[in-house]
Amino acid sequence: MDLLLILEDLRAGSLNLLYQNIPLIGQYAEMLLSCAKQKKKLNEKELRNLELLLRIGNIIYNQTDCQISPIEDGVYDVLLEYYKTYNPNFQVGSEVIDFPSTENMKAPVMDLHNPIHFLTDEEIKKHNEKDFFYERLKPKASYDMRDAFYHCPVKFTDTIEHRTHNTEHNHPQLVGTLDKCKFVLSIDAEKKGVINDTNVKVLERDFFADHIRRGIIKPDEELEMIVELKYDGISVEADCTNMVVSARTRGDTGIGLASDISPMLQGYVFPHSNEVFDEVKRPIGVKFEAIMQKGDLAMYNHLRNKNYANCRTAIIGLFGASDASLFRDLITLVPLEIDRDDLPDIEWNRGIEIEFLNKYYASKGCPLRWAVIKGTYRECLYYIKRFQIEAEAARDYLDFMYDGIVVSYTNEFIRKKLGRVNHINKYSMAVKFNPLKKQTILTAVEFTVGQNGVITPMYHYNPVEFFGAIHMKTTGNSYSRFKELNLALGDIVEIEYVNDVIPRISAVDCEANRINHQRNKPVPFIRYCPICGTELVETEAGGSVMCPNPDCPGRCTSRMVNMLAKLNIKDFSDASIQALQVYNFTDLLNLKYDDVRYTLGEVNGRKFIDRITTLKTQPIPDYVIMGSLGFSGIGSKKWKQILDRYTLSEFYNLYLNGQLFELYKLENVGRGMINTINNEMRYFERDILTILNMSNIVNSKGTKTGPSIRATGFRDHILFEKLRMLGYDADDNGSVTRTTDILLIPYAGFTSKKTQKANPNTKIIPKADFIRDYNIQ
Repeated sequence: MDLLLILEDLRAGSLNLLYQNIPLIGQYAEMLLSCAKQKKKLNEKELRNLELLLRIGNIIYNQTDCQISPIEDGVYDVLLEYYKTYNPNFQVGSEVIDFPSTENMKAPVMDLHNPIHFLTDEEIKKHNEKDFFYERLKPKASYDMRDAFYHCPVKFTDTIEHRTHNTEHNHPQLVGTLDKCKFVLSIDAEKKGVINDTNVKVLERDFFADHIRRGIIKPDEELEMIVELKYDGISVEADCTNMVVSARTRGDTGIGLASDISPMLQGYVFPHSNEVFDEVKRPIGVKFEAIMQKGDLAMYNHLRNKNYANCRTAIIGLFGASDASLFRDLITLVPLEIDRDDLPDIEWNRGIEIEFLNKYYASKGCPLRWAVIKGTYRECLYYIKRFQIEAEAARDYLDFMYDGIVVSYTNEFIRKKLGRVNHINKYSMAVKFNPLKKQTILTAVEFTVGQNGVITPMYHYNPVEFFGAIHMKTTGNSYSRFKELNLALGDIVEIEYVNDVIPRISAVDCEANRINHQRNKPVPFIRYCPICGTELVETEAGGSVMCPNPDCPGRCTSRMVNMLAKLNIKDFSDASIQALQVYNFTDLLNLKYDDVRYTLGEVNGRKFIDRITTLKTQPIPDYVIMGSLGFSGIGSKKWKQILDRYTLSEFYNLYLNGQLFELYKLENVGRGMINTINNEMRYFERDILTILNMSNIVNSKGTKTGPSIRATGFRDHILFEKLRMLGYDADDNGSVTRTTDILLIPYAGFTSKKTQKANPNTKIIPKADFIRDYNIQ
């Protein structure tokens, strides 16, 4: 399917081809994101597909009330920055298209708590003359003692006059968008590993530092900045007196055309603006963000018998409805800008402009929230970061949706110097929040085999972005979790960014998924091993499904991949191990350069052999080697406990003499572990004999343990395996106790339950500082 066909179908007002090709759209996005990551120069076909993908995203985001977009917002931002390196004039606005509402859900009848007067008596009389149907609901006295009624015009059959498409803007200087960034500070992007990604913008680097390089501001100059909330709704450009006279959407800013939404907003009253109208005697241009507040969302769902999940999709759905004017008073217009040419006698700056707008054009108790910051650019960055953190934390408690903050200069000279390019005000930049939960669409499920034979589902979905990094798949953990999720291809799923590293998948309870399950049955768990074809068995507890074949190539490959990681031999993939056909420690040590050069290449082959040579010559504790072999569920920490009591030779003799029951004397060593060792020794006996003959193995029996090291806020298995090889008691997933010597954190200032629990004598050290100061190579 060509993306152009999907775009043309959207332009015709249909979502059919889009929904039928959601996995394909994800594949295009994945391919182009890979190109962006590699900074690849696109050929003509790739560039065309990137533009088509962005235009599809523009339409979906701006013109439909889809609960979930096939092109996630953060992914769109990354692709947009990539495309702008080829076409800096590309616009983010959308062609105006009539779509039917995608919401067909029935909302439960709810109690109506807040009495609202929707229409004036004159408007009620006017609509009654048109024989509209009305429903009056008196609120319960326990909720409000005022003598107020709901005047709720509801009409679902007839249509009102349609919006006029391809209307020119009356105030084009009010129409446009903003440059956007993901991070306030460069160090924030460094911590997430995306500072060098050209598709990820940073306020410090790409706004302030850029302006310093260009000589527009000075490093020690005192600046005055305005910081505002970035409301999440629909941009509206309007002519206003003490009410809306006419209004238009943003539309396609590239060609200056929009949709006339005057029939919807005409008559929207600003009760405090009479003073302005009495003076100027003519309409003035005002830019608004049309939003729906959370209290109004419940009302709208009730009146329209809908079940919109959030305010943004609801406001788009309302704007697309043929009877939208009847619900006009559920819309909140937040004033953003004014056409200053309409009031030339005022000496404007941004602060005066916001105060003017909030005084005369704020509606429904929702002004433009803002703050003033003064200082050098470094001082301003500190307070902008603080504002961002507080604004993000407050989102759950406020009655409206916003998805970031907007930072702007107030100095008129700087604003004019930076100007406006391609409908973008260059004296402002938006900082978008980085949500930890996002919704996307499930496209595939595959099954992998672990070294212990456990079958793990891997969920693939349309790409989502967290902190500048792209995620396209997630492990489903256990069989019991798989059954709990009960997912079908095409389901909307929620991806949560957990522990700063792991995306976790959850099912979403929504009507769209219930409808999808009528067409697509939930994905069944496989019955046979995907690698060797052996029939799978379920564990006694029922939490896992396993391949019982110990010689399964999938198990062997997983075992070797884990072994290499634990021995700090990295940068070699599963495919490399499969190509080498090496499945145990002994064969690994016996590899020669000629065995690997053709498979891995000359450079990687030499690197691989060098690491093996180091493994055979550098001192390494016995428990580290034993922990790497792959005994099911027995890692180096448990082997350290065993080999602290017995030498490796003594342990092997216990096995030969059938005396492994002696291990019961050790704390936390039970029957299950002893049975595992006994059952699996025949697979690892050859490797243990190899280890016993290695001269560089360090005997750990009775030796004093090195400092205890734990981690919080990140996982780094390779680092901690390296620390264990150096003799540290290191566990990146272990608990913090009073005996913990060092607690590693991802960056200075990071806090968690573990940092709060740490003993006063525990050193809390950022990971990078620890690696540097302790000379960890």
